[in-house]
Amino acid sequence: MFHSGSDNFLLAEDGTELLSQNKRSFGIEYLDDATGGILPHDLVLIGAGSGVGKTEIACRIALANLDRGKRVHYIALEAEPREIERRIKYQMFAEKYYSDPEHPKQSINYRTYALGEMSVEMKAYMESVLDGAESRLARFKTQYKSGDYGLNQFVESVLYASGDTDLIILDHIHYFDLDEKENENAAVKAIIKMARRLALEEGVPIVMIGHMRKSNRGAIRDLVPSMEEFHGSSDLYKIATKVITFSGGSFVMGEGYETFF
Repeated sequence: MFHSGSDNFLLAEDGTELLSQNKRSFGIEYLDDATGGILPHDLVLIGAGSGVGKTEIACRIALANLDRGKRVHYIALEAEPREIERRIKYQMFAEKYYSDPEHPKQSINYRTYALGEMSVEMKAYMESVLDGAESRLARFKTQYKSGDYGLNQFVESVLYASGDTDLIILDHIHYFDLDEKENENAAVKAIIKMARRLALEEGVPIVMIGHMRKSNRGAIRDLVPSMEEFHGSSDLYKIATKVITFSGGSFVMGEGYETFF
């Protein structure tokens, strides 16, 4: 069915205003500036190599939007039960720790936190995080993988959440269970295409995390994976509305670790 171009033209201004009011955030100022944030019908594809911090950035996106009053649903296909909540609690702790100019000058990371290897001084910051944490996380829902999770289960998850969420995060694409008879590249592409369709039809942005293929990057110009390096079909990035790849860099004294986007 065709629609009147004149009617749509008149409604376009309202649509523009609606987009600006309903933006979601990446929780990283640079990414929000560079991409305009996460818009209501976006399908965002985020990729990095193994161990670079894909789940960490997904949790950062979740927490940033919770702090803006948004409802977030997180589908965790790789994580163990309650890991995402632990990671978000750690980010809240790190936020509190580094915002205090008097904090003990100790290096902290998620592994140290998860293993309980913190000093008494550090634990005091953790206790302060617990105050108010319940209200910050009241709009947060997680779904962990139990049994097979394929394309049909993904559609069910999105349709179930769509009426009660402002953002869906899936971590990550390459942990879908595929039929042995399926071509992996074609199956992953079908998942991305379905995610794009659901984002449009349900009006809910979807952020999907994915693996990058291994590559021998050495020169600075090749420091960050290219969009074509997503594991699977080389044209996944053509389906998404926004694509972000990143890699880690060196430790800079007084500044922390570099991240290249």
